[in-house]
This record gives sequence, structure tokens and C-alpha cells, in this order.
Amino acid sequence: MGGVRNKRNQVHLPPAERHYVKHVLKRQEWPVGTSLADYVGSLHAVALDPRSKVFTSDYESRLQLGIVSPSGLRRGPKGGRWILLEYRVATGHWTTGHQLRRLRDVKGTHRSNLRWLRGPR
Repeated sequence: MGGVRNKRNQVHLPPAERHYVKHVLKRQEWPVGTSLADYVGSLHAVALDPRSKVFTSDYESRLQLGIVSPSGLRRGPKGGRWILLEYRVATGHWTTGHQLRRLRDVKGTHRSNLRWLRGPR
């Protein structure tokens, strides 16, 4: 993993690596031994899975597209039943990929105007 140093000589990881460290290594949401490539690949699989549920919402006043799919074999020791992938429309890239215990946890505390496009209503 690499990073970029800022003016304070602190290393900032690229988003994919930062979320990998947070959700795979620290929180153990994915199985032990999951690589960065495996983590990113599992998020791509969520986006392509025809069983995935899709929604839009405002997250902290930013329009986002969310995709939720069962975690299945990608569930780690402290993971949840669902993988949530979020894409921020304004920036044009995904913002996070993590696991949820319950589908209703999608609502969260910073989200408003949740609209299911495919899935629970």
C-alpha cells in the first residue's frame, strides 16, 4: 500500500486502501486473509450482482447511489449479512464499501430522502 504525504508529512492513503484498512483489517468485516484486490473485487461483484438492491439518498446533503448485496462467503468474523457499496454522484466515484448486520441499517443517521430503486420499499 502506498500513500501521499501532506504538508505535515502525514501519509494519506488512497480511498480504496483507507477503506480496506478500516473495514477489512481493523473491523474484520471480511474474512481473515482478504487482500486489497479481493476487497475491491467484492465491491465490484456487489455492483454487478442482479440480486443487489439499489437506492438513492442524500448522505450529509450529497446525492449518493447505494447498492446492497448479501455478503455470503465474503462475511468475516465481525461482518454483517449485507455489503453496502456507495457511489457519490457529484464526485463520480465510490465512497465506501462496508458490511451491515441488517438491511434496515442502510438508513443510518446522516441519510435522508432514501428511495429504493430496486429492493425494499
